[in-house]
Amino acid sequence: MNGFEKFVNEFGTNTNLLEFIIDNSPEIIFINDLDGNFIYSNKLELLGYSKSELENRNLFEFIHPEDQDNIDRALKNIRSGSISEEIEYRYLHKNGEYEFLSSKTVPIKDNNDQIIGYLTNTHEITQTKDLINKLKVSEEKFRKVFENSNDAIFWSDAETGIILNCNYKASKLLERSKEEICGQHHSFIHPKKDFENSINEFKKTLRLRGRTRENDFILTKSGNEVPVQISSSTIEIENNTIVQGVVKDISERKAWERQIKESENKYRNVFESSNVGITISTFDSKILEANESCEFILGYPYEEFINLKVDEIFVNLEDGKEIAKILKQKGQIFSYETQLKTKDNLYKWTSISSRIIRINDEDQILTFFVDLDDKKQLELELKESQKLYQDLYDSAPDMYISVDGKTHYVIRCNQATARNLRYTKDEIINKSILNLYHPSVKDRVKLLFETNPEADMFSDNELILKRKDGSKIDVSLNVSVKRDKSGEILQYFSSLRDITKQKFAEQKAIQSNIRYQQLFSSSNAGISLSTLDGRIVEINEAWTKIVGYTHDEFLNMTIADIYVNEEEREKLISILMQNSQIRNFETQVITKDKKIKWINLSSSIVTMGDQKNVLTIVTDIDEKKYLQDELKASQQLYQDLYDNAPDMFCSVHAKTAKVVTCNQTLATNLGYTKEEIIGQSVFNLYHPSVIGRTEVLFQQFKQTGVISNEELILLKKNGGKIEVSLNVSPMKNESGEIVFSRSAWRDITEQKFAEQAALKSNIRYEKLFENMIHGFAYHRIILKNGKPVDYEFININEAFTRLTGITREMVIGKRVTEALPGIENDHTDWIGLYGDIAINQKSTYFESRSEPLDKTFLVHAYSPEKYYFVTIFSDISDRKKVEEDRLRLLKIESLSLLAGGIAHDYNNLLVGILGNVNLMQLDKNLNDNLENSLLEIEKATHRASNLTKQLLTFSKGGAPITNPESIKTIIDESISFVLRGSNSKSQITYSDKLPIVEVDAGQISQLINNIVINAVQSMPEGGTIKIEVSEINILSGSNLPLNKGKYVKIVIQDEGIGIKEEALPHIFDPYYTTKSTGSGLGLATSYSIVKRHNGYIEVESKEGKGATFTIFLPLSDSKETMEIEDIQFKNKFEGRVLFMDDDALIRKTMKELLKELGFTVDLVDDGEKAIDLYRKSIEENNPFSLTIMDLTVPGGLGGNEAIKQLIKIDPHIVAIVSSGYSIDPVLADFKKHGFKGRLVKPYTLNQLKKVISQCL
Repeated sequence: MNGFEKFVNEFGTNTNLLEFIIDNSPEIIFINDLDGNFIYSNKLELLGYSKSELENRNLFEFIHPEDQDNIDRALKNIRSGSISEEIEYRYLHKNGEYEFLSSKTVPIKDNNDQIIGYLTNTHEITQTKDLINKLKVSEEKFRKVFENSNDAIFWSDAETGIILNCNYKASKLLERSKEEICGQHHSFIHPKKDFENSINEFKKTLRLRGRTRENDFILTKSGNEVPVQISSSTIEIENNTIVQGVVKDISERKAWERQIKESENKYRNVFESSNVGITISTFDSKILEANESCEFILGYPYEEFINLKVDEIFVNLEDGKEIAKILKQKGQIFSYETQLKTKDNLYKWTSISSRIIRINDEDQILTFFVDLDDKKQLELELKESQKLYQDLYDSAPDMYISVDGKTHYVIRCNQATARNLRYTKDEIINKSILNLYHPSVKDRVKLLFETNPEADMFSDNELILKRKDGSKIDVSLNVSVKRDKSGEILQYFSSLRDITKQKFAEQKAIQSNIRYQQLFSSSNAGISLSTLDGRIVEINEAWTKIVGYTHDEFLNMTIADIYVNEEEREKLISILMQNSQIRNFETQVITKDKKIKWINLSSSIVTMGDQKNVLTIVTDIDEKKYLQDELKASQQLYQDLYDNAPDMFCSVHAKTAKVVTCNQTLATNLGYTKEEIIGQSVFNLYHPSVIGRTEVLFQQFKQTGVISNEELILLKKNGGKIEVSLNVSPMKNESGEIVFSRSAWRDITEQKFAEQAALKSNIRYEKLFENMIHGFAYHRIILKNGKPVDYEFININEAFTRLTGITREMVIGKRVTEALPGIENDHTDWIGLYGDIAINQKSTYFESRSEPLDKTFLVHAYSPEKYYFVTIFSDISDRKKVEEDRLRLLKIESLSLLAGGIAHDYNNLLVGILGNVNLMQLDKNLNDNLENSLLEIEKATHRASNLTKQLLTFSKGGAPITNPESIKTIIDESISFVLRGSNSKSQITYSDKLPIVEVDAGQISQLINNIVINAVQSMPEGGTIKIEVSEINILSGSNLPLNKGKYVKIVIQDEGIGIKEEALPHIFDPYYTTKSTGSGLGLATSYSIVKRHNGYIEVESKEGKGATFTIFLPLSDSKETMEIEDIQFKNKFEGRVLFMDDDALIRKTMKELLKELGFTVDLVDDGEKAIDLYRKSIEENNPFSLTIMDLTVPGGLGGNEAIKQLIKIDPHIVAIVSSGYSIDPVLADFKKHGFKGRLVKPYTLNQLKKVISQCL
C-alpha cells in the first residue's frame, strides 16, 4: 500500500473515485500532510516536475520566501477551524523562474473528524497577472491622453444631460475649475440664447450616435463667447450611455478651419479559454471515446468523430509523432500546443495533455485538449495592438519624448522626433533633453522644470527645438509627470507639436490612443455531488462562492433551488439518465442575493456503493457572458469610429494593390459608396498627375514598409481633387512578409490654403516688424530665487536702432546689465518694473525721458507670455513740446482777462495824465525847469504805455493790426535800434527775393527787440548775434504745430551764457525771469505775438553754449509792401465835436484839448446818450463835424454798438474810435465797422491832431 492509498484509507473514501476526480479536474490539485509534505498531485508536472521529484519534498521548498508566511498563516487558520480564503502566491518552476498561482485549500479529516492533511485546488494565473498589469498601463495611458488632450473633452449622462467629467483643457477653456463644471447641465457651457439649440443637438447625438457641428459658442466665466467646433458621440461605459463632447477652440482660424476630430483606437477584448475536450484512443490512433466538447471544439458529430484516427485531425503530422514519442518515453505529456483540423477544414489551436491509462488490462491513451483559439487570438490581437500602438507612436505626426526625471536624459522617442530633428533615434536617446532645444530657449526650459516641481502637467508652452543642421522648429510643449510613491519624479512624458506652419493658421492634430482594453480571467470550478432527485450530498467552497450560500446552507437545499428554469433542470436530468453525462451546458442560477448568474456545467452519473449520484463541475461564466455582450458593443463602436473618423483609411493588398477595406469617410469624400471602392486598384483613387509618383511610392513601401507625410492628390468620382497627406504602415504575416498596407489620408486642402495665407502673413509681419515707426524690443526676464535680477534682449527692430542708436549686435542675446552698464543704478528700477510685468503678465503705458538722447518716449510694456515682455515705444519729444506750448498758452490766457482790464484802466489814467501834460506844455510862460519836468512826465507816461502794450499783447483783446510788410525792413530797423551803443554786433543773412509777410509791424519789431535785448544781456563782454532769414514750405505731417503753407523762418543765435536746463520749460511764462531787474514779460509777450500771428517759436540752449530762437511767420499773398502816405496834420480846426467816454477825467481833459484845437465840444458818458444827442443835432440842423467814441463802456452801450445806429441816422458820419485795447479787432479793422479813424490810448495832442486831420 503506497502513501496515497494509506492516506485515502484514513480519509475514509473511495480511492478510485477520489483519483478520478483529481486526475480529471481542469485545475491543479495536490494533497499534503500536516507538515506540508506532498502525498499526491494531478498536474504539478505543469510546473516542470515529475511525481517522483516531488516525493518526500515539502510544499514550502517551492514557495517564494516572501509568500511563505502567508501560506503558513492560512494553514494555521484552517487547522483552527477558519474558512479558507483564496491566496495568490509565487511558486518555483523547475526552470528556476517563479510563476503566480491562485489556490484554495481545505482540510482533509479522518473518520474521527481529525485533520490529517490538506487538499489544495490551484490554477496558474501568471498570464492573468500580466494581462491585468498591461490593462492598468493601458488605462493610465488613456488617463494621460484624456487629461493632456489639446482639446476640451466633456462627458455627460445621456439621460439627464449632467456633465460627469471633463479634462484640464475644458477647465482652462471655460475659465472654471473642474468642480464648477461637473454636476452642471451640458447647456451650462453655452450662452443662454443657445440653450435650446444645445439641447436639440444633444438629442440628435443620441439619435444619430454622433454629431459634428461648426459655429457653436461656449461661454467663459469672464463672460466671453468663444467660437468652437463640437464633435459629439455616444460611448458605452459600464452599461451606461455617455455623450462625449470634444470641443475645439476655433476662434483664431475660422477662415480656414480644418475639420479634425479625435480618432479612437481599436478596442481589443481577450476571451477566456474554451472547455476541455476528452478522448480515449488506442496506440494505433483509433478513437474509442470522445466527449461532447470535442464536437463543440472540432465540429465533428460523435458518430463521425470516433471513426476517425487521431492522426487525421493533426495539421502537422510531426506534432502527432512527437506526442506519441513522449508518451512512450514518459507515459504522459502536458500542455503540448498544436493545430487540429475541424470538420469544415479549419485549423484550430489546442493544448494537448495525454497520459497512458490501463483499461481492461489494455494500455490506452487518455487525452485532454483545450481550445486555444481564443487564447491564440488574444495573443495575436495583443501583439497587433502593441504593434499598432508602436506604429501609431512611431508614425504619429507629433514628437513624443520620455525624459529621465533625475538626469533629464532622453529615455525614448518616436520616429517623428528623429525625423523632424534630422537625427536617428539612437543619436537622440541617452542625450540631455536640453541639447534638443535652441540656445535662445534653454534657460526658459530650465526655468519651466525648476518652477513646476509639484505640477503633474504643464501645457501649451511654445518653445524652439534645434535640428541637427542648426535650423529651428517652433513647437508647442505639453508635459506630464510620472512619480514614485514618495512623490519623486521618475519620468517626464513630453509631447511636442510642430507649430512652425501653424503660427497664423492654427492646426491642432489630436493623437489617437487606446481607450479601453478589458481582460478577464476564468473563474474557479465548483464541484458538487447530489442525488438524482437533487439533494446535495457534498459541495466545495468554489460552488458556495459562485452562488453566495454557505456550505451548511447548501446541504439543506436541493440543486433545483438555485436553477432559474426548473424545466431546464428536468431536461438535464433526462439527458443524464439517457447519456450518463452532459458536457459544457450553459444555464443560469439564482444567487443568495437574488441575482441571476450564468454558469457552464459538466455532469456525469457516478455509482457510489449501490446508489447513483450526479457529479457536477461548474464554471462561473457570468463575466464571459458580459464580455461577449461588451465585445459586440465594442466591435460596433470600433466600426463606428473607423467609419466616422475625420481621416480617410483603407487597407490595400500588397501584391495586387487592390483595396480590401475602407472607411465611410473615404467613400463620402470621394463621392463613391464603399462597395464601389473595395476591389478596385488603389491607383484608380489618385489624380492622373500623381499616379506615376504613387506607383514609385508603392514599390518603395514594399521594400521599406513605411510611407510618411507624402503630399498627393486624390480624384473624386465627379472629377474634383482633394489634396492629402499620406501615411502608410504594414501588416505582416508570421514570416515577416508584408501582406497588406494600412493607408491613412488626411485632407490638407485647407491646410495648403492656410500655409499660403500663413506665408503671406509672415511676409507682411516681417515687413511690418521691420518697417514699423515704433521701436520694438522682445525680452526674457531672468529670475534668481523667484525674483527678477536681470533681463535679456531677444529681438529688436530697425526703429529701435533708429530711435536709440543701439544696434542688434550691441544687445541681442545679452543681458541688459551687460548691454547697458549702470542701468541698475538708474533712478527708475527698470528690472523690477519689467519683472513685475513679465511674471504677472501685466500691461502698462508710461512716459520715459532719456537725457543722453534728449528725447521723451511713450512706452507700452506688456507680457505676451509668462517670463517674457515686450516694449513698444515712440518718440513723443515733439508732442511734448506742443503740450508745453499749449500749457504755456493756457497760462497766458489765464492772465489775459486780468491783463486786458488792467491795461484798459491804466491807459485811461495815462490819457488823463498825458492830456494834462500836453495842456500845460501849451503855456508859453513856462520856465525851463517846469518844461523839463513836464517832458520827463511825458517820457514816463510813454514807458508806462509800452508796458500796457506788452500786457495787451497776450490779453484777449483781439488780433494784431496786420498789414503786408517787408520783414527785412522790420529786422534791420529793430537790430539797428537795439545794438546802438552796445559792444555786440550782428551778422544777418537773408535769402534771395525774400517775400512779404502779413504782420503787425510794431508787434514784430517788439518781438525782435525782446529777443535781441536778451541776447545782448547774455553777452556782457560782447559778441556776435547771428540772424538767418529764409523762406520755408511746411508740408502735411510735419512735426511742427503749423498749418501747411509757406513761412518765413527767422533764426536768432547768440554766444551768451545760455539758459539753464530747469529754466527752459518756463522762459515763455508770464512774469518768469532770472534777472534781478527783469519784468518777466519780454519773452511771454514775444510768444503771444507769434501765436497771434499764427506762427510758431521754439528755443534750444545749453548752459554756457548760447541760445538759439527759431521763429516761423506766415507769408503774405501781397507782392510788395504797402506804403503809408505821410499826411500833414493841422493845428487849428473848427466845427462841433461829440465826445463819448465813460471816464470823467478823460472827458474833462479831452474837452480842454479839443477846445484848444478850435472845436466846440459836447460830452456824453455812454453810446445811448451819444445817439440821442447826435439825432437831436440833425433835427436842429446843427450837426456834429466829428464824433469821437470810446470802444468799451462797462454796463453801457459802447462805441462799436453805437456807430451802427449813428450810421442809420447819418450815413456820412465822421467818427473816430478810441480804446485802451490796442489789439482789439475793431481797432485792427476800424473802417469795416464804419469808423474813419482810430485813437489808441494813451495818445498825445500831436497824435490827436494827426488822426483828426486824416478824417477831416
